[in-house]
Amino acid sequence: MIDKVTMRTFINTLCLIVILLLLITFAVKNSHPVDLNYYGLVFSCSAYLLVLVPFFIGVLCGNLFDVVKRFKLKHEIKRLRKELEKAEQADFQ
Repeated sequence: MIDKVTMRTFINTLCLIVILLLLITFAVKNSHPVDLNYYGLVFSCSAYLLVLVPFFIGVLCGNLFDVVKRFKLKHEIKRLRKELEKAEQADFQ
């Protein structure tokens, strides 16, 4: 019998492989050069980079905001636990 952790690891690995295969096929099918004009500056890059780079920047920003939020929540949990301990000690006295 397979436990939940092993099954979750297997499913996560399988999803990662599928996503990587989709990204690779997307990059291969859209590798032709594209000119990007931005306020008079002309950049030449592959078409897939115009999609993947902003996507990964968004993923990184989202993860950064998540880490900050988790840090704030952990700090709030510590504060509330101390407050609860003080309230429990006051009830026993």
